[in-house]
Amino acid sequence: MLLDKRTGMLEFSDSEVKQLKGLLSAKKKSAKHKKLAGDFDTMEVSASKVVEDIDNSTEYTSLLGQDELRTTGCVFEHEPVSCAPLDVSASVYGKGRIWFRSSVSEESLDYVFSCVRTVKGLGKAR
Repeated sequence: MLLDKRTGMLEFSDSEVKQLKGLLSAKKKSAKHKKLAGDFDTMEVSASKVVEDIDNSTEYTSLLGQDELRTTGCVFEHEPVSCAPLDVSASVYGKGRIWFRSSVSEESLDYVFSCVRTVKGLGKAR
């Protein structure tokens, strides 16, 4: 069982997404935000090739830092025991969905879900 049945529907707060990103040692490459004011309902951005992690961009922070985070696109390296290191690309949605945009091993899936359990207070990351 990946997550305890008692948790119900899984959702991530902005701080939990940030915590998950930290546990995975991931870099944020894209984001979609719900605008709290202005002419646009949502705004989606992606990092230019020279920006390693848009969380470290003052332009990103000033433009969207106060708006509700809907989706985080991140990349991280995982080194499963069973195969060569993998560059994993995933999108984490505030409504609890994680979409792996790259091929991943079962070990990588287990690793991500162990980090999710840690963030949600359901156990420790492996």
